[in-house]
Amino acid sequence: MLAPGIPALTEPSQARVYDYLLGGKDNFAADREAGDAIEAMFPGMKVLVRQQREFARRAAAWLYGEGVRQFLDVGCGLPSRPAVGDVVPGCRVAYVDSDAVVLLHARALLAGPGAAAVAGDPARPGDVLGSGELREVIDLGEPAAVLLAGTLGGMDAGTARAAVRGYAAGLAPGSAIAVSCVSYADQRAADEAAAAYAEVTGGTWHSHSQRTIAGFFRAAGLEVARGGVADVRAWWEPVSTSEVPVRVLGAVGIKP
Repeated sequence: MLAPGIPALTEPSQARVYDYLLGGKDNFAADREAGDAIEAMFPGMKVLVRQQREFARRAAAWLYGEGVRQFLDVGCGLPSRPAVGDVVPGCRVAYVDSDAVVLLHARALLAGPGAAAVAGDPARPGDVLGSGELREVIDLGEPAAVLLAGTLGGMDAGTARAAVRGYAAGLAPGSAIAVSCVSYADQRAADEAAAAYAEVTGGTWHSHSQRTIAGFFRAAGLEVARGGVADVRAWWEPVSTSEVPVRVLGAVGIKP
């Protein structure tokens, strides 16, 4: 019998579909069929979701170089590729998710000395930061980095803005929040993508524009580093400044 909250293996799970799109192995036929359906509707989606996770690791590595030693990977997903903890050696990491599938795997594979798998709704920062599980590894009196790689796509703009503001309010000065979102230049295409995602996975998804993402940081009183909100590929390769139909936008904001 499956644990409560875990979909049957014959039904697609949002977490396992995302794992498949990332190139992971923790998925089943139903998840792969759903992932292939998404990719068929929107070619290149596999590349985009992988860029999101790569940005999280690049941002974490950069913040590590800036002296941050605590990380919260919020909406972490299944550990299908090297986890954030792999690029920040010796740091304390909390892997946060509300998905029972993710938590089952995270507790088995990621939890240990200096790391914890934390049950929490990413849209409720007060509950996440107040969790006893999180407080066992994260000292909120010291600078910490919250990584929201693709996580805000599951929230509408108002909820996402409030979430970023809530995390920022609970962090010490010198802390950081990294955000990445798949963003469509055309709202009609974004709406079609959201409808297709809901049809295939049963979940919700939102496209956030560059202006909207910049507003998340501004509302939270964060100072955006390294050139502002831009195509995340700029963190590891040259990127054309011309606008494309869909891309991953991201940035890191620092709490003064």
